[in-house]
Amino acid sequence: MTTMNKIMVCLIVLFLLMGISAVPLRVHGDYTGNITINSDGSVSPSDAPILSVDNITYTFTSNITGSLAVQRNNTIIDGNGFMLDTNGAYEGISLINLTNIVIKNTSVKNSFFGIELDYSFNCTLSHNDITNAWMGFKLYISSGNTISENNIITNRSYDQNQADDGIGLGLYSANNIVFRNKVSGYYRGIDVSSDNNTVTENIVSKSHEGIEIFYCSENVFSENYVGNNEYGVRVYYAPHNILTGNTMQDNGYDFGVEGAALSDFMNSIDTSNLVNGKHVYYLINQSNIMINPEEYTDAGYLGLANCVNVTVQGFTFRHEMQGILFAHVNDSRMIDNNLVENYYGIDLAYSCNNTLSDNNVTASHWDGMYIERSFGNRIFHDNFVDNSAEVYPNVQIYSFDSANAWDDGYQSGGNYWSSYDGKDNNQDGIGDTPYIIDANNADHYPLMGTFQSFDVSMFTCPIQFEEVDIISNSTIGEVDYWFMDDVNSPTGVDMLLRLTGFVGQNGTVGFCRITFPNDLINSSSYPVITDLGQPITSKVLSSNGTHTTLYFTYDLSITYRRDLYILPEFPSFLILLLFSIATLLTVIVHRRNTISKTLPKGTLLQCHC
Repeated sequence: MTTMNKIMVCLIVLFLLMGISAVPLRVHGDYTGNITINSDGSVSPSDAPILSVDNITYTFTSNITGSLAVQRNNTIIDGNGFMLDTNGAYEGISLINLTNIVIKNTSVKNSFFGIELDYSFNCTLSHNDITNAWMGFKLYISSGNTISENNIITNRSYDQNQADDGIGLGLYSANNIVFRNKVSGYYRGIDVSSDNNTVTENIVSKSHEGIEIFYCSENVFSENYVGNNEYGVRVYYAPHNILTGNTMQDNGYDFGVEGAALSDFMNSIDTSNLVNGKHVYYLINQSNIMINPEEYTDAGYLGLANCVNVTVQGFTFRHEMQGILFAHVNDSRMIDNNLVENYYGIDLAYSCNNTLSDNNVTASHWDGMYIERSFGNRIFHDNFVDNSAEVYPNVQIYSFDSANAWDDGYQSGGNYWSSYDGKDNNQDGIGDTPYIIDANNADHYPLMGTFQSFDVSMFTCPIQFEEVDIISNSTIGEVDYWFMDDVNSPTGVDMLLRLTGFVGQNGTVGFCRITFPNDLINSSSYPVITDLGQPITSKVLSSNGTHTTLYFTYDLSITYRRDLYILPEFPSFLILLLFSIATLLTVIVHRRNTISKTLPKGTLLQCHC
């Protein structure tokens, strides 16, 4: 190579180096300032780290401290994995009056709105990470958009007492698709208050409310997982929505539907929706049916709307927004259900002439019963225990614009209220003063102990079960029907009732008010003894042609875990019993909903039919 050629090569290399050094590249550096993609395609400021070669795709080339406003239609914003930290600004990325925008691969942090769409249409927001925004995504009057596969997370601690403490995804626009997003840590995970949207395959966790469906209709919610929130999925004054295949798991209160007008409750919610692995049964427009665990297996939630003459019996529900919902349900029955640690134990909305009896409503967060504009219902022999303790202590019932009967008369009694502080000076198991709910509602005969009901079999062919009702401050495990030979009895056989499995506060005085059919045992008086033959004083409160009510007290330090026997009065019976107690025979013991399969030792008297 000649000397001249070498000089030319050196000059060319020098000019190339000078040209490269003049390009204002910013690689992995941080930029501070607000940025705008203008309607003409330019970027302001001109040195902002966003690169575009075609005025269509705009790619981040570094982290940015500031916000981004987009004013150009038909553009693609690619965050390229870089961070947009607004440092507390109002908006991270804002789209106003735009169409056909794609935002992907961005990380937006510390803004009031992470990505905001106002009056913007046919946009796609995907694979973005939104962190510590008050509202991760906001869609306001913006339709035809798809929000998919984004992570929306806040590390702030939400305050369940403040309704403005953050929303992961606020959907206030119609005809959008929200698909496969992960939302965590917000007051409301996904908040939907608009129509005709599809919300599917999202994961919402660690929020106060998982998904709230609020004053909207014609939406589809499918295959979402809502877990470890205070409230799972709440449908609130929102008609004609479809819920299918959603999983609600380990929430404080998994699921509930609330409203006023009948239309508010007209939703399609099928059994593919699961709460803690059990089915949601949401029944509308049903009549003349029995609803029990045998027919409706693995029930995790039960709500009824616009139903007539149905019976709901024998369920146990925990941690739901309503233990059982009756909405616009008439002439029906709710019997023998255990509703424990729900938000409302029973929700009775715009429902009339129903009977609610023998239900245990315990430790509800807000109210044992929430009653709204419901009339003519008979509510008795229910146990309301420690409801509203965390919210309004000693307030078991909230009744709004309703008037109902809370007892079944003196002989039968009303309900047990753990907050009742009245006395029972005449020792009949019924309080001497009413339990006042409000000006239109009172239990005139509140029970001094919990109501317990047993089905006891008679010695007949076929076997016939008789109901034995007990009011007691002890829990009684079983009531058995026993008999023994007695030549001094007019029938040659003496029948008696055995009460066993007493559980109560040891060392206190227990009482028992028991009502049994005269078909079981019939006498003018009824001695009561322990299984050691110790007599207990009893008195007959009432006896008519069909039933007898007996009252007695006992020392729980003696009878705790012991048996008590109620006997017909025959002269030789007590003496004979003390010598023959080991030879007593039993027929069949049937605690309500439970048939005892283990009989005590002895010979079962056979019947031949």
